[in-house]
Amino acid sequence: MHVFIQATLAPPTTGKMVKGLLMCYIVIFFTFYSSAVSGYWTFGNICNTLNTFLAISVTN
Repeated sequence: MHVFIQATLAPPTTGKMVKGLLMCYIVIFFTFYSSAVSGYWTFGNICNTLNTFLAISVTN
């Protein structure tokens, strides 16, 4: 007995899969965007990341 794996998906499945994928990307985008906006709102331009990372690596 041979088991065959179907290589194509039925049209209704692909539509649902694309909608699910887009929904995942939208959720991830808004998560990162909201954290970036809130971080900028909190700290503004006062945080210089390169100097902060260099200072942390030198002190440790």
